[in-house]
Amino acid sequence: MKSAWQSKTNANSLIVFCNGWGMDEFPFLFLEPGLHDVCILYDYRDLALPASVQERLSGYRRRYLVSWSMGVWAGQHLFSKEKDQFIKRMAINGTLLPISDRFGIPLSLYEATLASFDDNGQQRFYRRMCREAGVLQNFLEVKPRRQVDDQKQELSRLRDMVNSTGNRESIYTEVLVSDNDLVIPTVNQQAFWQQQYVLSIGGCHFPFFRWASWDELLGLVNNND
Repeated sequence: MKSAWQSKTNANSLIVFCNGWGMDEFPFLFLEPGLHDVCILYDYRDLALPASVQERLSGYRRRYLVSWSMGVWAGQHLFSKEKDQFIKRMAINGTLLPISDRFGIPLSLYEATLASFDDNGQQRFYRRMCREAGVLQNFLEVKPRRQVDDQKQELSRLRDMVNSTGNRESIYTEVLVSDNDLVIPTVNQQAFWQQQYVLSIGGCHFPFFRWASWDELLGLVNNND
């Protein structure tokens, strides 16, 4: 696993963002950090939290967890035993069973994406992820700087890890689901989160351009208490 600090100012508040598959920090740097430090986790070819991140967690008075897409599953794995350190734990367009015909990415779609993943496959995935007017163009301007080969390795590794871990009680306090998600189908997400309140938001799998800041996403009040 890799980490990138969008903001590292020794603030009192930390946002940990568990990113989606194939991503890095670059598509999210437009979000204003406000009075928070922001640590972005990505590349789940292994699920070991970087020691440098672990060491810093306890230094913050307030901590928030935001997980998106495959990061919802990864965040559950990473922090299930330490969930109470976070004031708020938000899941966006993901489930704890992310490869599933009923509750995640249909297996046939996952396997087809993996089998055909090359430069063209990468572009097809980005189009499917950003299937909303104007989103793809904006995303391509800030797209990840990952290589196709390591994205494919991550996709393969995730298939093996996800299939070897079972569903557990959710750590998430808030769930957001886009109403036109073509990556993890909206209906599958809704089926998985039946036991939790789900906030429906408009748009596609990548919804982040609707917010200007991390605070706006979280609905937090900026303060320095």
